[in-house]
Amino acid sequence: MGDHELTVRVEGDDDEETDQAARDLVRDVRETDLDAAVGRASGTAPPGAKGMADVLGAVTLTIGSGAVAPTVVMLHEWTKRRRKVCQLSVAIGTATLTFPDMTIDEAMGVLHDHKVLPNDPTIGGPAASPAPAPG
Repeated sequence: MGDHELTVRVEGDDDEETDQAARDLVRDVRETDLDAAVGRASGTAPPGAKGMADVLGAVTLTIGSGAVAPTVVMLHEWTKRRRKVCQLSVAIGTATLTFPDMTIDEAMGVLHDHKVLPNDPTIGGPAASPAPAPG
């Protein structure tokens, strides 16, 4: 399926909190074992990054198709671990996810509905209908 670009918008109570949360997110993504190119408007693009955001609180992640589900799970868990509440809005293709408003199951359902993820029960969605028997 190729690479996917996720645009993550971090929203805090004010600009300072939003900027700090975005910095924390970039640091935390870089500390994971996810194979993601991550960038911010105030930083420099890492090798392989396809673009940079120019909006306060915006972070771009470029990931392979196999990393979509683990990245979404990581972002969901990240919002749950934060001491200060912040909102994440994650755009990937035609899908938009919002955390902590959505459960991980709801997020995976949206990704399946928008064909970002295949219908595969091992990544949180409904199994594809079995192919009809040759006949």
